[in-house]
Amino acid sequence: MNVKDSISATMDSIEGKESEDQSAKNIFSYKPIMGNILKYTVAEYKDCSLEEIMVSQNQISRLILPKQTL
Repeated sequence: MNVKDSISATMDSIEGKESEDQSAKNIFSYKPIMGNILKYTVAEYKDCSLEEIMVSQNQISRLILPKQTL
């Protein structure tokens, strides 16, 4: 399943408030989407390439997420 289909499936699955929250988390878990959001909304990332942002996301994930969730 590609990213576009995954996002569509996630959005189609919204049934209530709880699923809206989980759907948003699922969408933001896609590094290319989160990279674009960071690049165009966070001043510290504005001069970074999307590849640099995604690498930094991986490094941050390793610091804050338990190993079994990576």
